[in-house]
Amino acid sequence: MLFLSYSKIKIFQSCPRAYRYRYIDHVKPEFLPDYFILGELVHQSVAKAEKEGEDVEIVYKKLSSEFDLKREHLVEGLS
Repeated sequence: MLFLSYSKIKIFQSCPRAYRYRYIDHVKPEFLPDYFILGELVHQSVAKAEKEGEDVEIVYKKLSSEFDLKREHLVEGLS
């Protein structure tokens, strides 16, 4: 089943190749700004909390601490 959203339509209209890379080929971008990562973290927290019946805030804190550890590891690797 094809699911269309405003974002998907807008990307397709502006650049059909970008649409293909993102939604058909599932190519991950080389760089993601922090605000995209934060948004993904929030979405994952809500989904996991709902699925497991936990408090969203607790799940968010767990996931964000894991994210910070990964980020520190990445920064150390760049030094």
